[in-house]
Amino acid sequence: MFIVVHLFLLISTAIIILYNVCSNSIAEGKLAGVFYNLSLSYVVSYIFFLVALAPQRRNQKILRSYVLERIDEIVMWRNDVLYRIIPNPEPEETVIESEYDEVTQEMVYAAMDKLDLSASSNVGRDDQRYTWAQYMTLNMEKTKEAGEKIKSYAMYVDIEILKAVNSILDCDYAIIARGALANKDLSVFNTRRGRSRLREEFWFYSEAVDDLDYIRNKILRPTLVQRVLSRFK
Repeated sequence: MFIVVHLFLLISTAIIILYNVCSNSIAEGKLAGVFYNLSLSYVVSYIFFLVALAPQRRNQKILRSYVLERIDEIVMWRNDVLYRIIPNPEPEETVIESEYDEVTQEMVYAAMDKLDLSASSNVGRDDQRYTWAQYMTLNMEKTKEAGEKIKSYAMYVDIEILKAVNSILDCDYAIIARGALANKDLSVFNTRRGRSRLREEFWFYSEAVDDLDYIRNKILRPTLVQRVLSRFK
């Protein structure tokens, strides 16, 4: 699209220059006058675009980058939980950045069944370690913070992305993590029914994050072919 725009700008500029430097007999022709006026109008419109619309396009590009970063944070926090509850020989940095397509529902259920929520986790600062319940609560708080930042730009964000973010922030696991897990009494999760609900809701939350990741790649990160085709729309 931008190639066509700049091509027309070049042609219009050439017509204006030729109209002003050619002989009077050509310049006074009706057809030449029509081309001159059209070219002049196009150049004026292009200048208007640079002054009024280009800054808006730049702001949209900045917003797109900002939303991408927040979605990356949401995916990273989910992946961080998966890395820590599921044994994996790979380095932490590599695993957190991976797509985690290989993680199955059975793997998550087995890991959650073995998890002692009141035990010390491998997360913490200095000599202080979070319990698993504290860590999962903190993780969801970070997720909520990133999601709320996306929602603060709701009028500029695609509706599909907003729906996906809302499904994450409003899912039962998010409520559990910010409520029951945040409390010190974890006895409710020591029962078979309580642990079963926790793992089911965590899996639902994990799939919701995958949905957001998919939508992000479809809308905010188009393929090379999509980018090329979009220029000719």
